[in-house]
Amino acid sequence: MEDKEPLYILDVYAFIYRSYFAFIRKPLRNSRGENVSAVFGFFRFLFSLIQQKKPILFAAALDSIGPTFRHNQFVAYKATRQKTPEDLTAQIPKIESILQALGVPTLRCEGYEADDIIATLASHCAGEGRPCFIVSGDKDLLQLVGNKTKALRPSENFSFRETDATGVLEEWGVKPEQIGDYLALTGDASDNIPGVKGIGDKTAQKLSLNRSRQFIKICRILSQNPFAKNSKRGEKAHPFRGSLSLSVTMSPTAQTTSLLCGSHSILRQRPHFSCMKILKA
Repeated sequence: MEDKEPLYILDVYAFIYRSYFAFIRKPLRNSRGENVSAVFGFFRFLFSLIQQKKPILFAAALDSIGPTFRHNQFVAYKATRQKTPEDLTAQIPKIESILQALGVPTLRCEGYEADDIIATLASHCAGEGRPCFIVSGDKDLLQLVGNKTKALRPSENFSFRETDATGVLEEWGVKPEQIGDYLALTGDASDNIPGVKGIGDKTAQKLSLNRSRQFIKICRILSQNPFAKNSKRGEKAHPFRGSLSLSVTMSPTAQTTSLLCGSHSILRQRPHFSCMKILKA
């Protein structure tokens, strides 16, 4: 059976923020003095991706403009993040306009994050045996890696590092399907996910590796786990049962947006990447 064409899914805002802050000490400016660091960096990454991988099927996932269901469940979600700088906000419409001109299929679902859209598309690909590459540096998305789904993580000089399930285990000490558990225990400062105070990376790895994927009854798991039972670690977790349970809800990527995003039509669209030769010139 002939292999199906792989789908490449770009986590747009992850690369916009990465590009902007990469030049934060010495921003790139156009002839009008406007900051264009995000625009430059984003499309350098995109051009490099096209040159290196030559994708045929491609989609760009965007965050919701308004609050998401996570904000409704956890008021402090991402509350520690500083307000997006105005000179970064001004660049986002330009980036989206260029993506539209290139014919890149873009998906945005109000109430959901790009992570949720990416999970939906990856799930579609897995269901039909299609290879899928998640282009993002977001560690949350590593939980989607497996079988024909791999991560393309940004590296030096606008290159990308391909990561499969073995690579996730080697780098993080847990399997892809345990990343959600791991992050729920350690927390995530960037998203203000609390986790469990006093449980670090090593302990979280042991707890995550030593249990099933079902992480709903977290208190029961902690009491049954040999690393938590009758131990100081178990005692540490008990006062934080509420926040830990909430962290579990926040960390795993939801896969409930297939009917909301029109993602079923993505595989019928083709970007006009030949236009990039003109843009680069």
